[in-house]
Amino acid sequence: MKNLILSGSSIVNTLKKELMTYGFNGFCYHLPLENNYISDVDLPKLKDFRPELIKREKFVVASDKRAINVREYYFRLFADKMDSGLAKKKKLGPNLWDGPNLATSSGVQLQRFLHLNDVHTVINWLVPLHCPWSGMFTLFTSENKDDILNTANDNHDAIDALLCLYAGHFTSKFIVELNPIANHGLLSKKSLKILAFISQGDSIETISENENLSIRGVCYHVDRIKNILKCSNRSQMVYKATKLGLIR
Repeated sequence: MKNLILSGSSIVNTLKKELMTYGFNGFCYHLPLENNYISDVDLPKLKDFRPELIKREKFVVASDKRAINVREYYFRLFADKMDSGLAKKKKLGPNLWDGPNLATSSGVQLQRFLHLNDVHTVINWLVPLHCPWSGMFTLFTSENKDDILNTANDNHDAIDALLCLYAGHFTSKFIVELNPIANHGLLSKKSLKILAFISQGDSIETISENENLSIRGVCYHVDRIKNILKCSNRSQMVYKATKLGLIR
């Protein structure tokens, strides 16, 4: 992850404080690949989840730098090894991560790192959104599994309502950065840039001149986007791209 939406804003800090009342000491928020395959988008990589795609993720909303460090360390150790909890499709609500496999050296290494960062249990909390995607909070805590699960179950509705509220805000504000297609590099930067120009009403000829591309090259990107989004014309393409958060 190269570009990170970090803590510092009042709304992120407010959520962090509210989650602390339930025993959580940090969080990351993103739109997960494993739960976000959309049938009317012709992008096989969204369906056939591959762990190396995780390493391409550029943006997350995070409570603090420690949460980012834990997330990056986990992916560095497990993204190529397909941890069983990584690609497993999550249900709405809390999903307990089983933890590292202590039969492996990388598992022991990860557990040591987690404990040094005051993380003993991780819960992935999936929430619905008012858009085609679903959102997920990765919640960190220093409490043991039994205690935090009891807290999560006893306060399920309150925590879920809280996370749904903030997920809606984060997704609305950062949808262009967080949507899985752009965030994991499933469309090239050039294609996304041309899509933005098209949405502004620029002609193929204008885009060709401004981007120093041949008209044929611009048309290639436009046709590819239309095929991926299953659209027959540019108006449909812009509409669906806006709905998916590829453009505002």
